[in-house]
Amino acid sequence: MTLLGVSAVVFLAVLGAQLLLSTAPGGLAGRLGPPAATSRMPRPGRGWAALRSWRDRRASAAQLGRLAEVLAQTVGVGMSIPAALEHAARQVSGPLRGEVERVLGEYHLGISLSGALRSWKQRAGSRDVDLLVETLELVRQVGGSMSAPLAQVASTLDRRRRDRQDAWAQMAEARLSAAVVAAVPPLVTLLTARSESEAWQVVTETPAGHLALVFAAVSWLLGVAITLCLLRPPRP
Repeated sequence: MTLLGVSAVVFLAVLGAQLLLSTAPGGLAGRLGPPAATSRMPRPGRGWAALRSWRDRRASAAQLGRLAEVLAQTVGVGMSIPAALEHAARQVSGPLRGEVERVLGEYHLGISLSGALRSWKQRAGSRDVDLLVETLELVRQVGGSMSAPLAQVASTLDRRRRDRQDAWAQMAEARLSAAVVAAVPPLVTLLTARSESEAWQVVTETPAGHLALVFAAVSWLLGVAITLCLLRPPRP
């Protein structure tokens, strides 16, 4: 019964992981995931806090293009970068709005705008945020109403977001196949345990059987881990 319980828990864990990965980039708060200003997978052992952070970063990515678009419009009419950021922060919501407000808060506390933007870039760990921050730095250094670079960034970010969504949709069949394949070993284990066959007794009651069971479990878990890495959402 102990092995049966362990097998059931592992099986449910695999299904849960598949559900987490099956959300599209930009949904479920960035879809749970997109993985999304950002999206890096949470590191093992960091728990729900890491998962929420991952979701927040992915949720931000869906609005980053809108932020760049508003910045292009406001800079184009002569607003300074800080004023443009204040206006743009009101046009977005969720984690992205919080990040922009944090940049402004650091700036008002005396940190240079360049330093506040670099801090955001380091926190995000996103190529999309890197592009936006670098463009803002360019506009700040050159001066004037340089809206064209920001408008181009807005277009690029929207295109990247659509490409990620398309790529994720095309992976739907692969995700389903992976979930089915990963579910087979735990199901076979459950059925074998319930049948109380001689094969099951050999596996559970002999040293060689124990070794074979451990090898099979480790191999299966390694395969699941590799599959999850291969099928994770495209990184912004």
